[in-house]
Amino acid sequence: MESLEFYGLPILTRVGDNFLYDCRNLKSVNFRGLSNLYKVGNNCLSECTSIENIDLTGLSSLNKVGSNWLSSCDNLTNVDFTGLTNLSIVQNNWLDACDSLEIIDFTGLNNLIIVGDAWLYNCKKLNNVNFNGLNNLIIVGYYWLVNVIN
Repeated sequence: MESLEFYGLPILTRVGDNFLYDCRNLKSVNFRGLSNLYKVGNNCLSECTSIENIDLTGLSSLNKVGSNWLSSCDNLTNVDFTGLTNLSIVQNNWLDACDSLEIIDFTGLNNLIIVGDAWLYNCKKLNNVNFNGLNNLIIVGYYWLVNVIN
């Protein structure tokens, strides 16, 4: 499967570990139909090496994400987090080892207060990051932005 669109799931509130884990042929995901999803377990969209496009705008209720969210997504070049206005906690290895990642916009993450270890670790092509809006960020774990400059 190369593309997923989550529509028609208006009452889904939580997904457990390994949701969309190791989906190596997946290229595009649209989360617009998951407006009540507030918690995602570990390994969500981890090891999805072919993913290029992710639409997160529907995740306006998302509050907590487990470890390895969007890690090792080799073909992901940019991510826009502007719609995640309720996100407050992201655990370890968020956007870790995304080899092609160049552009990230964190605008809108006004409620983010805690990010675990290895955030943006080993994203060697990263060249444009907008941290505006992270006004309430209190804690960032170890290895933040390590190995990002060529």
